[in-house]
Amino acid sequence: MSSVDVIVPCYNYGDMLRACVRSVLDQEDVDVRVIVMDDASTDSTEDVGRRLAAEDRRVDYRRHDTNRGHIATYNEALADVAADYCMILSADDQLTTGALSRATRAMDAHPNVGLAYGRDITFRHAPPRDLPHGGRRCPYTIVGYAQFLEHACRLGHTSIQAPTAIVRTTVHRLIGGYLPELPHSGDTEIWLRMAAHSDVCALEAVQAFRRLHAINMSLSFTPARRIEAQKRAFDTHFNQYRGIRSEIAGLEPVMNRTIADSSRSPCPHGRRSCRGARGAASAGSAASGAPHAAGSSRSPAAPASR
Repeated sequence: MSSVDVIVPCYNYGDMLRACVRSVLDQEDVDVRVIVMDDASTDSTEDVGRRLAAEDRRVDYRRHDTNRGHIATYNEALADVAADYCMILSADDQLTTGALSRATRAMDAHPNVGLAYGRDITFRHAPPRDLPHGGRRCPYTIVGYAQFLEHACRLGHTSIQAPTAIVRTTVHRLIGGYLPELPHSGDTEIWLRMAAHSDVCALEAVQAFRRLHAINMSLSFTPARRIEAQKRAFDTHFNQYRGIRSEIAGLEPVMNRTIADSSRSPCPHGRRSCRGARGAASAGSAASGAPHAAGSSRSPAAPASR
């Protein structure tokens, strides 16, 4: 049975924390540990976190005396993961039934895969429990770095939604943690970095419920700032890997055109244009209650499907 460490960073999400942790503890066919990282919350988070740890030995509750920010919190927890796989699940999100089994089965079968992700469904109050999420197995597609990067460059962001992403721990140890200089696009940069060192698996299943609410961290970002943050993530990746990965030379201009197009016409609905495909201005957004794969074609033509 594969093991998964699930990091749950939490700042003033005490009223949502129990449902998030429960969605992890209820996963079957995997050995899970939940690391709740309370970043000096001022609400009920401490009480809820301590009760969860007292109720289930698989929950490890940790609290900061002062707020350190999400990047430092992520990296602190990542330095302590010990399971075969790890993931970061915000305290306001939840996993779907069977999510970890589906992901680990695919990754166990393909040791070359370092990162797996699936679709998510957004919700506002309670996740829709009547939608099919898939069984313990699901079809999937495996892509290499060139295809993953090309697709991301054409979108202006990766096609991954954070609560669905699960990583092989050895890959995380190899590449290091999140970059403090990219507080608003660290996910994009680290997923590109992972793809440069391992294959990526796109699962054909709904893997998580992603909550939309008034205090979402991303809602404070305008479309223009979101585009700028994505551009910084790509530039950081290109500068680090340009001398190592020859694919970058042909794809960097593609990314620059995508970002330029998005900058000229970020529409109010979050798409590249009101008639065009979803673009960098809307990375991370979706219609509430609808399955979301961050783009109509979540991965390019693939060499391996299951």
